[in-house]
Amino acid sequence: MIGKSKFCPGFNSLWLKQIKIKLDTMSDDEKYCVIIFDEMKIKSFLEYSKYLDMIEGFEDLGHRGRTNKLATQTMVFMVRGLYSNWKLPLAYFLSGSSMSSSILKDLITDLIEKCTELGFNIVALVCDQGSNNYSALKHLGCCKEKSFIEIKGKTIFTIFDVPHIFKNLRNNFLKYNFKFNGQEVSFSDIKLAYNIDKSSCTSRALLKLTDSHMNPNPFQKMNCKLALQVFSNSVAAVLKTCIATGQIKSKTPPNTPNTPNT
Repeated sequence: MIGKSKFCPGFNSLWLKQIKIKLDTMSDDEKYCVIIFDEMKIKSFLEYSKYLDMIEGFEDLGHRGRTNKLATQTMVFMVRGLYSNWKLPLAYFLSGSSMSSSILKDLITDLIEKCTELGFNIVALVCDQGSNNYSALKHLGCCKEKSFIEIKGKTIFTIFDVPHIFKNLRNNFLKYNFKFNGQEVSFSDIKLAYNIDKSSCTSRALLKLTDSHMNPNPFQKMNCKLALQVFSNSVAAVLKTCIATGQIKSKTPPNTPNTPNT
């Protein structure tokens, strides 16, 4: 079905019309939703479309026009129900590089206005912590002290998605020691506890942890599951046990077990 659909980049009026028909059958609670957007890298490729009578694969920002640059990224917007389990794609845009924050800011504004006109009750925007996303939200008036934006008199909260927050936390923890409430915590102590548990001849507690958790490659660093399992209660329990038995002796271990609870 996806392969047969002919949706060009930008806002498709026919698709928005179909969404409007669907919205008219929903209750007020079902119309509460969040807008999700994310950017993905795509393979650069040019292809002639007989259906559209045009060359596809160039940078295409919909109503903002096309260029002769090869598209390398796609920005996708979706809407998802807050109180009911439904989700719908809204639009996508092709860019020659990571989308600039100024363009993204305008697209977010246009999208929210169109969704409001359709009848959606938008509560929040959700995205990852990409620098262009952060900058676009900042241009819209979002900051640390004000975690929401206002468009057409409507307040919309901005949220960084939790999986990326955990991945960024783990990736930074691999490189640096953290200070929490004035105390230092270190990933090296988690590695030491893992090796102690791994070499145990009697029983193991960290059965789900592997070498990929301790030394993830670039692709494994994108895996949410590997990041979350490092900050589990099991890891904290093993660290505390190793400290109590004297198997780990350093300045940071007494503080490190508290890390999963932060």
